[in-house]
Amino acid sequence: MNAVTNEYGTAARSRLEDPAWQMAGKTGTSQVYQITAEDRARGLAKPEDLPWERRDHALFVSYMPYENPRYACSVVIEHGIGGSRIAGPKAREIMRAVAAKNPAARPVVDPKSLAQRRSQNGRTG
Repeated sequence: MNAVTNEYGTAARSRLEDPAWQMAGKTGTSQVYQITAEDRARGLAKPEDLPWERRDHALFVSYMPYENPRYACSVVIEHGIGGSRIAGPKAREIMRAVAAKNPAARPVVDPKSLAQRRSQNGRTG
């Protein structure tokens, strides 16, 4: 999965620039309709030529950082045609936002101590 996003794979353009947040991922496509020989004879050669409801679904699953995973993301875009084209870039944007916030690095707050502090300050809830 690392090679798919960081080396030569189908989602190489979905990689994150920051090496500390190297993302590993896998593209996928769920076929909705098979273009037949008859369709091709009528000029339907590419998925983009099909009506929207017959276009394939786009999939991408990923996790980061590659060496010590903390976060996972799965993107499914109905009738998005292909995972590397549509779903991968969406996952990159989601993971970029997660990396910027990095919630796993926040200190863990004990609910009991939080409740104690609130009651000492006269706050409830």
